[in-house]
Amino acid sequence: MLELILAFYGTLCWLLFKKFKLVPVNDYTVVTAFLIPVIGGGVGLLLLNMFAPVAKDVRLYAPSTAIIAQVTGYVSEVAVKPDIPVAKGDVLLRIDDTAYKARLGQIEAQLALAETRLKQTKELLDAGAGSAYDLQQYQAEVVRLGASRDEAKFNLANCTISAPADGLVSQVLVRPGQFVAPIPFSQVMVFVHAERMWVGAFPQQTLQGIHPGDDAEVAIDCAPGHVFSAKVVRPLAALGEGTLIASGNLVRGAYDSPPGRIPVVLEITDERVKDLDLPAGSSATATIFTNHNHALALVRGILMRIKSWEAWIFA
Repeated sequence: MLELILAFYGTLCWLLFKKFKLVPVNDYTVVTAFLIPVIGGGVGLLLLNMFAPVAKDVRLYAPSTAIIAQVTGYVSEVAVKPDIPVAKGDVLLRIDDTAYKARLGQIEAQLALAETRLKQTKELLDAGAGSAYDLQQYQAEVVRLGASRDEAKFNLANCTISAPADGLVSQVLVRPGQFVAPIPFSQVMVFVHAERMWVGAFPQQTLQGIHPGDDAEVAIDCAPGHVFSAKVVRPLAALGEGTLIASGNLVRGAYDSPPGRIPVVLEITDERVKDLDLPAGSSATATIFTNHNHALALVRGILMRIKSWEAWIFA
């Protein structure tokens, strides 16, 4: 974008000074020609950055959930297909449940026997021929086996892994016969939710002028030559540079880390964006019009459209 502006100004100077000789070449005119873009560009850039800030790193984010097996076993079926949308509750994969069915059947048989013995012991005790100690033992056994049955049912149910929400699995690398286990950070697949949000990182000094509902424009790299109207949803309440996690490291001075930029959630209101079918992670450039200065909005709008057309050339 800067290259195009300089090329335009250079061409204009060449036409005025050399081609048509409308302006004489002397120290005064040369210095003036040099100072005009420097001063004008500096003042214009300052005003644009304050009242029409731009974010060059805008991303289409989607929440994701790591799918981790709750039980140990071999994968018997992979039901999900890559990049095919699924609904909440749809089966993603199944783990061989033979051993878990057998375990549940065994516990249910033991529980049925314990309940029968408990009933018989109560009858004997009521008749004056039973033992209170035996009754307590069978009561405890029924409770223990009941808990074991619930655990066995839980394990059996977790042999089938279902979608936690609407979304898709982009990369399905697990295959039938693969051994899985409930190990943290050992996911069998990553589920990408259907939710989407555009987030742009804007300079911190522009935060006080950004408000929910402000008009914005977004130039998406996947759609060169097009600029889409948008609205500000909200600035996020925290920056990654200002969050702390429990670790063995102490907090250091602010000069040890970059200042960071304010993440702002944007919503594209232009209906044309629905036809693009954009993947999560798509990048864009965005600007926010923080006041009603139509002159600045016009200049920024022109620059945004130049930036959009540049996407055809600069990857």
